[in-house]
Amino acid sequence: MAEIVDNAELDEDQQQKLKREFAREYQLITREERLERIAEDIVAHFMGRGVLAKAMVISIDKATTVRMYDKVQKHWKTEIEKLQRELDAADPADKPELEKRLRFFQETDMAVVVSPSQNEIEEFKKKGLDIATHRKRMVRKPIEVQKLRGQIAQKLVRMVRLNRTRMNFLEEFQKMIDEYNAGASNLETLFARLVAFTKRLSEEEKRGIAEQLSEEELVIFDLLTKPDMKLTKAEEVEVKKVARELLETLKKEKLVLDWKKRQTTRAAVRYTVETVLDHLPRVYTPQIYEQKCERVYQHVFDSYTGLLAVCMRTNPRHGWRNLRVENRV
Repeated sequence: MAEIVDNAELDEDQQQKLKREFAREYQLITREERLERIAEDIVAHFMGRGVLAKAMVISIDKATTVRMYDKVQKHWKTEIEKLQRELDAADPADKPELEKRLRFFQETDMAVVVSPSQNEIEEFKKKGLDIATHRKRMVRKPIEVQKLRGQIAQKLVRMVRLNRTRMNFLEEFQKMIDEYNAGASNLETLFARLVAFTKRLSEEEKRGIAEQLSEEELVIFDLLTKPDMKLTKAEEVEVKKVARELLETLKKEKLVLDWKKRQTTRAAVRYTVETVLDHLPRVYTPQIYEQKCERVYQHVFDSYTGLLAVCMRTNPRHGWRNLRVENRV
C-alpha cells in the first residue's frame, strides 16, 4: 500500500483519503459474514464440479488466507457428512459412483501456503490465528514425502526381485507418483496414500509366515494361484503341498551344475515341473495347467543357477578335505 501511494505522487490530504477508503474496502472484503458465504460457495462449487481435480483459492492477505482455510474446512466436513447420508440412502446401482466421490473428498486435503515474515507467529496470534501449525506443514511435509518415497522404492525393488508376482505393487506405486506429478493429487493425499501403501507392503512381507511357506515356496504358490484362481481352503492346502514338493525335488535331484547349458538337464527340469504340477487340484483345467507349467518353469530357469557354490575348508593335517556344496538361487 505504501509503495502504491509513493508511486502515485499524491499530496498529504490525498494520501490520507486513499488510506481511509482502502481501510473501508478492506473491512467490507474481510467481514466475517462475507467470508463465511464465500467459503460455503467454494465448497459447493468444488464438490459440484463434474471433474475430480485440484483447486486454488487466493485471498487478499495472509490473515484472510488462514481465516478462509478454517471456514472452508468447516463447510467441507458438513458436505462430507451430507454426502455420506446420501450414500446410505442411495439405490445400490448408484452407490459405486457415490462411494468414489465420497472417498475422493475424504482423501482431499488443504494447505495454507503464504510467504514467511518476521514475527509472524506473534502477529497472527494478535488476530486470533495460528500460523505456526501451517508453517510446520509447509516445511516438513515435502521432506517426509520424499523420505518415505525413497524408502518404499528400495523396499519394493527387493520384494519384486524375490517374487515377480508382486509387480502389481510396483505398478501401483508408480501410478501414485505419476498422478501426483500430473496434478491429480496433492502432497497431503500422496503422503496419506504412501503411508497406507507401506502398511500393505509390510503385510505382504509377512504373508509367507501366515501361509506357512518359505519365501521360495511362496513364489511358486503365487505363480500357481495368481491372478485368477478361485480355490477352496482344501485346494489351497493341496497347492502348497505341490509347491513344497516341487522345490524339494528340483533342489535334491535336478538343479545340477550348469543345468541350463545342456538340453537334457533342461528337459529333466521341465519334466519334473510338469510331473509335480500334475498333482494340482482338478480345478486346474488342462489349459490352466499348461500355462502354470510354463510360468513355473520360466521362473525356475530365471532364478536358479544350479550347484555353483563349492565351499572348501583347510584341514591342517590332511590339506583340502572338507567340501560343502550348496544350491544357490
